[in-house]
Amino acid sequence: MTQARIGSPAPAAAVAAPATGEAPLRRRHPWLAPLVPVAPNTRWMLGLSFFVLFFGVWAVVTLGGFVPRTFLADPLTMAREGMILFTEHNFIGDIGMTVWRVVGGFVLAAAIAVPLGIFMGAYKAAEAFFEPFVSFCRYLPASAFIPLLILWAGIGVTQKLLVIFSPALIESFALAEIAPTRWKNGGGNTREIAVWPPGAGMDDFVWRLSVADIESDGPFSAFPGIDRQIVLLDGAGVTLRADDGSFSHRLAGVGEPFAFSGDTSLQATLLDGATRDFNVMTRRGHCRARVEAFHAGFAVSTGSHTLCLLAVNGAWQAKDGATLLQAGDGLLAGAAAAASSLAFEPAGDAAMCLCVTLEMEPAQ
Repeated sequence: MTQARIGSPAPAAAVAAPATGEAPLRRRHPWLAPLVPVAPNTRWMLGLSFFVLFFGVWAVVTLGGFVPRTFLADPLTMAREGMILFTEHNFIGDIGMTVWRVVGGFVLAAAIAVPLGIFMGAYKAAEAFFEPFVSFCRYLPASAFIPLLILWAGIGVTQKLLVIFSPALIESFALAEIAPTRWKNGGGNTREIAVWPPGAGMDDFVWRLSVADIESDGPFSAFPGIDRQIVLLDGAGVTLRADDGSFSHRLAGVGEPFAFSGDTSLQATLLDGATRDFNVMTRRGHCRARVEAFHAGFAVSTGSHTLCLLAVNGAWQAKDGATLLQAGDGLLAGAAAAASSLAFEPAGDAAMCLCVTLEMEPAQ
């Protein structure tokens, strides 16, 4: 059975009007077809059109008197006040100071993190020594250190540099370097990527990320109070059947997340040989997770949440050129006070990268 690509011309037989007099099928505009890329010139035009529309609506609602100027100034007033900031209040100096603090904090973090990472990667004894401390600190938001930094460094430039320095460390990992844990029933093994809190067991974790190799049919244990998501990474797939009959799902599409409750136990039946699966587990009411699969270039933001990237297929190059993720490599960024952006582009065809966003629920 053949399939036509999205956005490709339809066969003549598909668009010709049948003898019964039915109307011919209408072709969908490329902009309305899912996942069809747009030309670079079109992308620029659409991006510029947004700002034209934005400023146009802004001007109409303010200059037209629909919104009082007390609540929203018009674009002309904002442009005039902006010029005053630059010409009379040395706003350019403030911008330069902010850039210097951000760059200084990043350079300070890189000067420590890069040699330390190389040292830990080269010597397993060093990794065993530093890993518990790094695993504990990487998820702490920078805002938690502000009171201590004020006490230790005052309220000057040094304190602000240290606030930027504290969340700038992003941990990398490789699945091949994570030791697998064999299941008690012998039906597979698990590689734990990360867990919160560090060192938490199966009864007291808030969230847990892992990769499992399923080698034979068998049961999945119940985890009451846990929300689960599973993504097929490799293999033909597996059928998951809940013991209480609430669902039966055929997990056969690589990169397609399936969410289900951990309150009931499951039976796993392999479709055709062993599979590898990515697992996300979050404690209900404490944390929620969002799993996305990217096949083209993407950008994600770090901030008050934890972010995990895993290159499943192909290589992924960071747009700043600083990081290259091969298949099986990943990044883990903890919560930070200030948001930043991570942007990656695939280095070849048939690439896929998983992105997991872990957000803590408000305290009950």
